[in-house]
Amino acid sequence: MKRELKFLHVGHHKCGSTFLQYEVIPKIEALRQPAGKKADGQSNIDFRRAWIALASQGPGGYDAQWVKTQFYAQEYNCISNEAFVGFGAAASASGMSIEVAANRLHDLFGDTNVLIVIRNQKSVLKSMFLDDIEYGHICRFDDWFEDRLFHFQLDWFLYSYLIETYQKIFGKDRVKVLMFEGLFNSETLASLLDDFDVPSKGLENVNFSRTVNPGLGRIAASASRLIFQFCGTRANSGNGILYRKWLSSMVPILNACDRHISGGGKEIGFNGYEQALTNLYGKDNDRVAELTGLPLKQYGYP
Repeated sequence: MKRELKFLHVGHHKCGSTFLQYEVIPKIEALRQPAGKKADGQSNIDFRRAWIALASQGPGGYDAQWVKTQFYAQEYNCISNEAFVGFGAAASASGMSIEVAANRLHDLFGDTNVLIVIRNQKSVLKSMFLDDIEYGHICRFDDWFEDRLFHFQLDWFLYSYLIETYQKIFGKDRVKVLMFEGLFNSETLASLLDDFDVPSKGLENVNFSRTVNPGLGRIAASASRLIFQFCGTRANSGNGILYRKWLSSMVPILNACDRHISGGGKEIGFNGYEQALTNLYGKDNDRVAELTGLPLKQYGYP
């Protein structure tokens, strides 16, 4: 028997997922996310592995019944996890797993409501790059861009495929698409909850100015690229003391400087960046606007 949900939020990455998971959903009284813990409070490793299996395990090893057992053992009425579109630019960010994960989710939950949040590619790619620097990469942005372009990983942000895949599997009327740029206000969320038939009690307690998942500022990113040439990081399987201390102690200080120094360091980009984005995403964004009615051009989308 399929578990009924109020909605299923599937990402995209760097599009406000952490804000929804840690600031919004916990404060809406009618919503409950999976706890991911056992009765004794210990982390439920099997449930965590079921998340990963659902999103990324190949068909040869995927055990649908085992995944269902893990998911049906939890108590919840909504799910939010951006991993359902893939696991990040450094791992599986080509979009290959999107349809597989969508079909597995439909097998678990049936024709439920689906939320997709998209973001201007100009800013989302910079945010992904900064995440990769935090992970331990030391390349420049133009080299990062070219490498991911060569490996088709920038196709991950061709949003029309994601949207049309979920519309095909769950039904067009059940798929709601929002822009990251308009997500952080009570009117948008109140309308979303109403669409999903969720009482909005508790929405008044949401802190829209809270930064839930702060990344590297530009000053911290530049300094990190230098420091990480001389220490073990997650990117090179080191994850050493210097790396961890740098992220926990020095990066917050540099990020504070970033916020208070005029300009915040050199702008991330390269000569021809905007034209490259237009060539890559312009036509697809036109299709997204047709599918959703969202005013992408007004928000500067390529």
